[in-house]
Amino acid sequence: MSEQTTTMPTIEPIPEGLAERAALLGGAEGTLTDEQIRQFVTEQLDGTDYDGKSVCLIIPDGTRNVPLPKVLPAIHDALAGRASSVTVLIALGTHAAMNQDAIDALLGATERGAQATYPEWKVVNHAWHDPDQIADLGEISAERIAELTGGLLTDVPMRVQINRLCVESDVNLVVGPVFPHEVVGFSGGNKYFFPGCSVHDVIDISHWVGALITASRIIGTLGITPVRQLIDAASDLIDAEKHCFTMDVAEGGADLGAIAYGDPQAAWAAMAKISAQTHITYVERPYKRIVALVPEMYEDIWTGAKGFYKSEPVCADGGEVIIYAPHITEVAAMHPGLRDIGYHNIEYFTKQWDRFKDHPWGELAHSTHVTGLGTYDPVTGEEKQRVNRSFATSISPEVCAEYNVGYVDPASLDIEALRHDPDTLVIDHAGEVLFRLAEERDSQ
Repeated sequence: MSEQTTTMPTIEPIPEGLAERAALLGGAEGTLTDEQIRQFVTEQLDGTDYDGKSVCLIIPDGTRNVPLPKVLPAIHDALAGRASSVTVLIALGTHAAMNQDAIDALLGATERGAQATYPEWKVVNHAWHDPDQIADLGEISAERIAELTGGLLTDVPMRVQINRLCVESDVNLVVGPVFPHEVVGFSGGNKYFFPGCSVHDVIDISHWVGALITASRIIGTLGITPVRQLIDAASDLIDAEKHCFTMDVAEGGADLGAIAYGDPQAAWAAMAKISAQTHITYVERPYKRIVALVPEMYEDIWTGAKGFYKSEPVCADGGEVIIYAPHITEVAAMHPGLRDIGYHNIEYFTKQWDRFKDHPWGELAHSTHVTGLGTYDPVTGEEKQRVNRSFATSISPEVCAEYNVGYVDPASLDIEALRHDPDTLVIDHAGEVLFRLAEERDSQ
């Protein structure tokens, strides 16, 4: 593989007319009523041909805060008697599979269970680890990858593989929220196919491209980023019909502020414009200390690190971001290779590429995302981070040291007292709202 570069490629603006191609209800202010949501969903699905077709209904897993029970019953009723079959596919990426209790909670079916609540539907986890469940859609050439990534990668083709349900069903219907995202800019849309229902090649390459740009620079960038271009190019290889509901989740996670419907690109564009207004908080100055209170829906650092990604941009140089999550007991059970590399900045890997090039790139990318900007001198071996990061979890000090991160005893933190410290920013329910400096908004 050729020498790695971290040059920032061009971010293309959302094409004129793309967002307007989707039907949209709601906006950046207010919340939608249950009746408004049901009526919108029903009208959109009634206006689309699902009759006699098999449907793959793709939804997020439990690491995405979205009130699916406000949407799924209307989808169920609108497709009943029309679709020949509906299989609900949980887009895990490489997250751990959800058990039945967790699935029932996600679908709002805790009283009767998913099977009784949605009797015509079959609900399955994306089996990313089972080759028999994966379809091969071919390869995107290295030349095309170089074009899509603005030259960040120049000699790496990308094998496009995805859950068979996405290609063997007549129609894919994606249902999910849009948030600022550390790899692609804003999540949602075709991202539910790649990486949501794909396997390592697309996941590793797309995440590594995001890492080369750096999470600090790409997160919350409103436009067609190189990673979004990779995802869209891979999704173009899916022959089945593709439709999408995107949603803006109101503060607290129990309500929707907006919902859009259309093809995945259009629905994503419509909602990304709204999410940029509702899920980015601008502050006037950087803070010396940030305490990110990570909710229990994030069960490990692999997912809970969103508390770092979305707060690090407003941490002062030399400051500290503390991931506060006493409920977290492990870094990433599904990614044991992280222990071999630990957490480091992007230069640590790019300037020692021969040493790390064969390690899974998705793990390398995650490592840099939980570190932020920094430098590495290959001559002296000295690594410097822009900010310090510490885990205030149930992960031991010894394990934290193995991963090259600081340890803070959760019991030592007086959260309420820290809320009154002018040098500290305490973030409740960290992981979905991005924090940035007001000067960045004002300069746009």
